[in-house]
Amino acid sequence: MKKFLLLLIIPFFIQSQCNDGEYEILLETYSGLINISNFLLVMVIERIHMIGLLKSFGSSNYQILKIFFYRASNIVLKGLFYGNMIGLTICIIQKKYKIIKLDPSSYFVNEIPIYFDFYSIFLTNFLILGLIPIAIMIPYFKITKLSLSNSLKIK
Repeated sequence: MKKFLLLLIIPFFIQSQCNDGEYEILLETYSGLINISNFLLVMVIERIHMIGLLKSFGSSNYQILKIFFYRASNIVLKGLFYGNMIGLTICIIQKKYKIIKLDPSSYFVNEIPIYFDFYSIFLTNFLILGLIPIAIMIPYFKITKLSLSNSLKIK
């Protein structure tokens, strides 16, 4: 429980040492890390029986970890690719054609302004890719604590 509370407090400690743009990137990355960890934990829990079978065939915890690491990497890479493509496409269309209009009586601008900060985009993607090994550590501890007899009983 203490580790969980520490994970919740980390962004507030970081905020005092960063400017606004860096803090937003770190907060996005932190959110991505939590989401990836939750996804991997659910994936491990759904595959407990398979993990038990692999352990009964003599697979080590590290070999099982590699299976989940490659699966998570595949999913995250696809998500980053498609998310970046869709997001950048929408931003380019908005910047060029100004499709989304704003009410001039309520706002100072007539349309949503778009500013491309490729450094922030690259940094966010790079941090997400770099944090996959950290995110997989939570499910790895679940795998190491899983006994062979319990995993084969659960169905």
